[in-house]
Amino acid sequence: MSEENFTKGPWVVRLSDNATPHVMHKNGDDYTDCGDHSSIVCGMPAEIVDDYNSLANARLIAAAPELYGACTPLAQILERAVEEGAANLTLMITREMAEEILLARSKARGEL
Repeated sequence: MSEENFTKGPWVVRLSDNATPHVMHKNGDDYTDCGDHSSIVCGMPAEIVDDYNSLANARLIAAAPELYGACTPLAQILERAVEEGAANLTLMITREMAEEILLARSKARGEL
């Protein structure tokens, strides 16, 4: 299993002075920008906020650490099932579904 190469969560959405969404990681005891922007994980360009669902996208991005964490135990079970050649799991998860989840996790880790 590869090492996780991303900024650890938790992440939250904070709006800048001009209402541009920024995804921030915890910096000390709060989620404020420390002046050099090192706590910003992702910022949405101000000029596209209304046209490209920037706030919704920022919320989805901010949920990434939790989503990743929630799927990791399942992915470990699925890895074993794929290695053992299981055609189906008792929860009706097909081999193809397991491979899709594992592929998505690999993409999130930057392995592909």
